[in-house]
Amino acid sequence: MRDRLEWYREEARANLQQAQKAQKRGYDQHARHRDLEPGQKVLLLLPSSTSKLLSQWQGPYLIGRKMGPVTYEVLHPDKGKKKQTYHVNLLKAWEEKEELSKGKSFLVRRVEEEDETEGVTEAWQERAEVILAHLEEDKQDELKQLFGKYPALFSQRPGRTKVLEHVIRLKPGQNPVRQHPYRVPERLVVALKNEVHSMIEMDVVEPSSSEWSSPIVIVPKKDGSLRVCMDFRKVNAISQFDAYPMPRIDDLLERIGRAHYITTLDLCKGYWQVPLDEQSKLYTAFRTPMGLFQFKVMPFGLHGAPATFQRLMDKVLQDCDDCCAAYLDDVVIYSHSWEEHKHHLGRVLGRIHDAGLTLNLMKCEWAKQETKYLGYQLGKGEVRPQVDKVESIRNSPQPRTKTQVKSFLGLAGWYRRFIPQFSTIAVPLTNLTSKVASNPVKWTEECEEAFMMLKNACAHSLFSRPLIFRRGFSYRWMLRLWELELYWPKGSQEKSFPCCT
Repeated sequence: MRDRLEWYREEARANLQQAQKAQKRGYDQHARHRDLEPGQKVLLLLPSSTSKLLSQWQGPYLIGRKMGPVTYEVLHPDKGKKKQTYHVNLLKAWEEKEELSKGKSFLVRRVEEEDETEGVTEAWQERAEVILAHLEEDKQDELKQLFGKYPALFSQRPGRTKVLEHVIRLKPGQNPVRQHPYRVPERLVVALKNEVHSMIEMDVVEPSSSEWSSPIVIVPKKDGSLRVCMDFRKVNAISQFDAYPMPRIDDLLERIGRAHYITTLDLCKGYWQVPLDEQSKLYTAFRTPMGLFQFKVMPFGLHGAPATFQRLMDKVLQDCDDCCAAYLDDVVIYSHSWEEHKHHLGRVLGRIHDAGLTLNLMKCEWAKQETKYLGYQLGKGEVRPQVDKVESIRNSPQPRTKTQVKSFLGLAGWYRRFIPQFSTIAVPLTNLTSKVASNPVKWTEECEEAFMMLKNACAHSLFSRPLIFRRGFSYRWMLRLWELELYWPKGSQEKSFPCCT
């Protein structure tokens, strides 16, 4: 009996330790290391004055000294105890709000709205002169004449195609998804209302009485404006997957080859130009402070949207694959001579116009010898990385979580074709993303070395010879063979294998 009780005690201790490790691992996934300095202002998470069961951030107070790895002495003269020791989880750094200096002033003026009449207006003509400034005057005139043939093609409003509709197909036996809305900060409510009114005006959304409801997320853009995104994760989880294939990036680059004139087209809010099936509209309903709305067009965030849009572009440009390629809404037209390029542009623009799609004129690049496409600098038969993308890699901070490691590997891996032995160099970082690895990650010297090697290799790729120099497949190619001897361990027979370049 004593032996059995001893055995049970050891088992209980082992299970307790295992449970503690699991709890610690789960907590550490969201924990972040924080260091506070003596004299630094902090907020304290303390019970409120109305109820001891409710906590609120109070302060700011000053850090007196560091008592241990995760404990600090905080000075608060307004309380009973002038100073007390707190755990770091109850502390939050105090951030001073920036105030506008008295010397700064702002001038506000009203900007008249542009007259959105059909055709290429005078404003569009002026913009066209700016984006065509790299061409000779006669070529500029020829392109302007081409633009004039398709007046409805260039618009600041998304078109509406009739080629196909997007259909959300649910898995059998699914119930409606109704999620509580995320809180919208008061300072963003006015901007959200303006964005919803703009979407109603463009005939993108409409009031809804659907059983479904997804929350919205407001994301700031680089220019300071706001982007309203829908959280369709629950809807995507019960939707059937569309396996329509996406084109390979290297195949698209291969087709461009040694083109002398390259044009890239950008569709105006591409997804919003694809209408939704009537039944599918109910699944896209979302809540706002102004009520419940649903999309009339294909929204961003649905996992079947890229496949539908790629299917649309393949149908629209199916007879232009000798001079045109499309990756979602990024369309590229390539030619070897100016006369060819004019003819190719006319064919492609006509197809896009007949499909009811519209282009964003200012984001298109017309008849250039070098241009940016899908993260690469293309032209004159060469493929190089983009400078701004490489700068983003060079300025990447040290990853601390698995998600950040995966993000860096994905960004650097886009240019892996320019980095010899990329996979071998990235092994220490790849190991950090495994299921058994801890989160936050354990950053070692090997990880730091691999991290810096990848950043330096990406920077070096800007100044090295381009990886790909296209000669075309109409040329004759020579295959050179030689014999490679592999030396096997002692006692085994040596063998030779033919290799080629």
